[in-house]
Amino acid sequence: MEIGRAMAFLRKAQAHTAIKILETFIGNTDNKSSLPEALYWAGVASYFQNQRNAEALVPYWQKLLSDYPENVWAQRADCLNVMI
Repeated sequence: MEIGRAMAFLRKAQAHTAIKILETFIGNTDNKSSLPEALYWAGVASYFQNQRNAEALVPYWQKLLSDYPENVWAQRADCLNVMI
């Protein structure tokens, strides 16, 4: 539900609110299966919050790729391997 809320704010160009929701979710969730998706979208929200700066993706997507390498969300973030 929290990821959905964050996505709604992201679609309304309110990346700052979306990232706050996602960071809170990432820090507090016990639902390990939702963490990869939350990390992916936190990276996207950070990208938009930082005037489309790709470097803002790195902390979130790097954690996603290192902690969940076989997850579908990591596959979507795989372009980060080109940047590293």
